[in-house]
Amino acid sequence: MAGKHRYVEFRRYPTYEKAYIHAFDRMLETRKANGKEGTWQTGYDVFRWWLDEDFNQYEIGEEFYQNEE
Repeated sequence: MAGKHRYVEFRRYPTYEKAYIHAFDRMLETRKANGKEGTWQTGYDVFRWWLDEDFNQYEIGEEFYQNEE
């Protein structure tokens, strides 16, 4: 479960929240370019999963961490 401090930090520094969501968007674009589809549609979906807010999303599998050759 995500610590409460994350919520406080993101309220205090909203630019960081936007940066995380943008980074997650880029991650999803890279995954799609590599032929790895998933359940997430947007960076915000990943952000909510990362904060443990969306329990309906699946976690990243082992294949995400494997280098493609």
